[in-house]
Amino acid sequence: TQKQSSSQGKLLSPRFQQLCAASPLDADRMEMRHAKRAWESRCSELDFFMKSSGCLPKKYSADARERNLASWLYMQKDLHVQGRLSFVRFDQLCHVSPLVAHRMEPKTAWESRCSQLSAFTQSSSCLPTMCSDNSRERVLARWLQRQRESVSQGR
Repeated sequence: TQKQSSSQGKLLSPRFQQLCAASPLDADRMEMRHAKRAWESRCSELDFFMKSSGCLPKKYSADARERNLASWLYMQKDLHVQGRLSFVRFDQLCHVSPLVAHRMEPKTAWESRCSQLSAFTQSSSCLPTMCSDNSRERVLARWLQRQRESVSQGR
């Protein structure tokens, strides 16, 4: 039946919309189940991606599915920062991987860069340099230089 297909997530979107229009009393309940399944499916997709690749999805990937997943994860973080992501969903996301849990932390860009600098200096036992072949090290070196300039200018 149509309701069974909907509950299994197999009902195509136009059919789902037609069924909701034809049965308004049932529409709210079916839409909530449909949205819950869609979110859980996306979370499972993130889990699979993380287990197979070992990294977070990238917004600028050549793979459209990876870009889409990265955008979805960013949107979940945004909802969390706004206080609109339920604790249950937040908890589910954080259990996917420590990388996801770290990404969900509402850090400022400055705090994030400072953490990156700390990790770099601990692992390399030196400060980053702008003449390095490593692009991440050069980014950290430029950021550190801007911080020094801000301090010297009293900002």
